Amino acid sequence: MKLVASVSLPEDGYSVAYSPTGRCFAVGCSDGSALLVDSGSFTVLHALKSDRGRVQSCAFSPDGTLLATTSWDEIAKLWRVATGLKLRTLFGHTSCVMDVVFTGDGKHIISASFDETARVWDVATGTLLHTLSLPRQGYSVALSAAGTLLAVGCLGYEPTVALFDVAKGYTPLSTFNVPGHDDHRLRLCFSPVCGSSLLMTCGRWNSEVKLWDLSNTVASVAASGGGAAPPKLVGVLRGHTCGICDARFSGDGALIATASYDKTVKVWDALTGRELRTLAEYDDTVLRVAFQSTDSGVLVSCSSDRTACVWTS
Repeated sequence: MKLVASVSLPEDGYSVAYSPTGRCFAVGCSDGSALLVDSGSFTVLHALKSDRGRVQSCAFSPDGTLLATTSWDEIAKLWRVATGLKLRTLFGHTSCVMDVVFTGDGKHIISASFDETARVWDVATGTLLHTLSLPRQGYSVALSAAGTLLAVGCLGYEPTVALFDVAKGYTPLSTFNVPGHDDHRLRLCFSPVCGSSLLMTCGRWNSEVKLWDLSNTVASVAASGGGAAPPKLVGVLRGHTCGICDARFSGDGALIATASYDKTVKVWDALTGRELRTLAEYDDTVLRVAFQSTDSGVLVSCSSDRTACVWTS
C-alpha cells in the first residue's frame, strides 16, 4: 500500500470510520470536532462540533446517510452526512460514551459507556429501547456479521467481554476475561464474514492481536441454557513493538489492519496471520484505522500527530 493523501486535523485524531458508500470518511478529533472528508478530493465537507470533549467514536449507518458520534459529554449524536446538520441527540447515559455501532438494518444504534451500561436506541425517534447492564465500565462495542451477537469490551486490568443475544432481545449470554491484554482499553471487532463467530481483540499496553472463536461459547449456551464454554483462541498477530490501539477487518474479511503506539499501521492476512506490510508515515501514535468497506485496497488511519492518512494498494 502507498500513501495517497494526508489530511490535516485541528487536533489529535481519536476515531475514524469509512462510509459504506466509499464517498467520504469521518475523523473524530480531541477538540470535539468530527470532520467529514470527501474520499476523492480529500477536502473537508463538513466539520461537526460536539459540545465538549474529544470525539471518542464515529460510525456510519449502513446506507451512509447518517453518522453517529460519541464523546466525553455523556451523549451520542446523530448527524445527516449530506448536510452536516445534527439530526438528534440521544440522552440517557450518565457518564462518558465511549463507542457506538449501527445495527445491520440501520434501525438501531448501540452505545457503550463508563456508566456500566450499553444502550440500544431507535434511530428514527431517538427512543431508548434497551439498557444492558455491564460487569464493568463499557469501552468498546461490536456486532457479529449476522447481527445476532453483541460484544461489549469492558474496563479492567484483565479486560472483560460481555456477550448478548440480539435475537432474543439482547439477553445476556456470558462474560469472559481476555488474558494477555493487560490494559483496560480493550478494542473489539467481529469478522464481517456472514456466519462467522470470530472476534478480534487488542489492548493499548499489549503488542499482540488475538482472534477468538465464539461458536462453541454460543452453542453451549443454546444447548444447556446455562453456563457457556470459554472462547477458543485461534490466532495471535505478533509484529508491533508497542501496544495496539485498534484492529479492524477489511470488508471481505480477508485482511486485518492494526494501529499502534509504535507509529505504524500494519496489514495482515486474516487467514494465515502473516504480516503483509508496514505503513510508517506518522510522527506519533496511530490511534484508529478503518478499511473502505467495498474495497480492501483502501484504508484510512488517524494519529496523535494531527493527521489522517489515506492508503491504497
